[in-house]
Amino acid sequence: MDKKAWLDEMTWEEAKEAFKKTDIAVICCGATHGHGVAAPLGTDTFVAEGIGERVGKKSNVIVVPTIPIGYNEYHMDFPGCLNFSKKLLADIYMAICESLHKWGIRKVIFLNPHGGNTSSIEDVAYRIRYEKGMLSAQVSYGAASALDAKLAGYGSEGMVDETAMMLYLRPELAHPERTTFKEFKNPFGPGMPTVNNKTFKFGNGEVIIYNTSKDITDTCDWGNTPKALDMSNATRELGKGIIEKAADYIIGFIEEFRKVKIPPTY
Repeated sequence: MDKKAWLDEMTWEEAKEAFKKTDIAVICCGATHGHGVAAPLGTDTFVAEGIGERVGKKSNVIVVPTIPIGYNEYHMDFPGCLNFSKKLLADIYMAICESLHKWGIRKVIFLNPHGGNTSSIEDVAYRIRYEKGMLSAQVSYGAASALDAKLAGYGSEGMVDETAMMLYLRPELAHPERTTFKEFKNPFGPGMPTVNNKTFKFGNGEVIIYNTSKDITDTCDWGNTPKALDMSNATRELGKGIIEKAADYIIGFIEEFRKVKIPPTY
């Protein structure tokens, strides 16, 4: 029988045996928000699930069901966005970690495709370190380029890399032909042109201004490089490469993380 990837697929008896074999759990952190017009609201959730499935099948870890809502305050101008406050999200992650601790988990890996979740994850990471003696890490699909340099340079929101991953994981939900990306708007004037979400150029440097996504884009998508803006690059083959290589990288990290002795806190 194939190894079950997900905790919620197990009976409690199967879970009892699985927890005896590992002290590492993977928490899949998704989100529901606009990803342009080419990729669905649940892109981050589907990516977390796709990678989590592969990691769970190939590595001796407990994989927690994906949390499909994240911190998305800045995307709330776009219909369908669902938002947890940072505190609520941190409390949810904390409650999961406390449950996992009861069953013997001492190391947690947050598999997080959504940047908005990061501050809540970091908050929980230190809480569980000091309160529970647990050690945690955060990983995402960007790790794929560490194994294959050809996968680098496609980073985008709702455009090339995310649409490609959807073409691989959920092709019925991907619509690369719909993309109509235009240059970013410059809501704060020509002296501070938009670089990316929340990042603006001033002089020879860059600053963070806490804009909303609608301030800079009418379609809730963006890219960082020419490759990330060219939707002809959004192929199933690219998506497969990102997902599979990211899973391989994370599996390799897990095996090294397994060897780590958790330092004491004082």
